[in-house]
Amino acid sequence: GMMRFLKKIWPPVVQSFPGAQLQLYGMGVPAELRAQCDRAKNVTLLGSSSPLREAYEGCAFAVAPIYSGAGTCFKVVESLALGRTLVLSPYAGRGYDGVVEHGQTVWMGRTDEEMAAGCIQLLNDQAMRNRLAGEGSRRVNERYSFRRFQDVVNETMEDIRKSVSDHAFGQRHNKHV
Repeated sequence: GMMRFLKKIWPPVVQSFPGAQLQLYGMGVPAELRAQCDRAKNVTLLGSSSPLREAYEGCAFAVAPIYSGAGTCFKVVESLALGRTLVLSPYAGRGYDGVVEHGQTVWMGRTDEEMAAGCIQLLNDQAMRNRLAGEGSRRVNERYSFRRFQDVVNETMEDIRKSVSDHAFGQRHNKHV
């Protein structure tokens, strides 16, 4: 997805904002992607040497151009939890119903053109970035906090206790019938 972003989405962004900088954070970057980063304008490959929180704090927004893979994209929740909205593909937002919502918490682009437009819009509009990030952070903290985790575990355990108790009650009474 990042190769596609660098080739098709990033060039119109840099054309609109010549000073825009893209910093890629992560480890195990394939050689082909490293080479594409070298060819692209205003792109820095950070690797994973910088602390993650600092990487998010230093950016206007994150991008998640993910088009395949298994499971949910944790980078989405990570970005929102750390106070940054993001431009993402619909695929990257899978599994986050009620959290990831175009125009409410993120900019979701279905096409390369929509992804580029989202980057340009968010670079242009700090108030929009802040609004999306604030609402995204609120929703993530509401749904994925440790307190919410505890509540779900407690609710599940209570359901299990009730089920076991009801099953045991039913067996005791069936013996006497």
